[in-house]
Amino acid sequence: MTENIAIEWESIHKQTSLLYHSIVLATILVEIEHIIRISNPLAEWSRTLLSSTQTKICITQCYG
Repeated sequence: MTENIAIEWESIHKQTSLLYHSIVLATILVEIEHIIRISNPLAEWSRTLLSSTQTKICITQCYG
């Protein structure tokens, strides 16, 4: 039982870490687009990620 909880916790931690790094990358890509003023397909993905409800909930619950 304890082993299952540990495995589940590790999985949640990895998913949260991946989401956090995706948010950081998305923020950087949007800022780069603003600085160099070109259309960047990755910036569109970034805006979508940053505006998603799931992302906002994760930021609120996990990071403040």
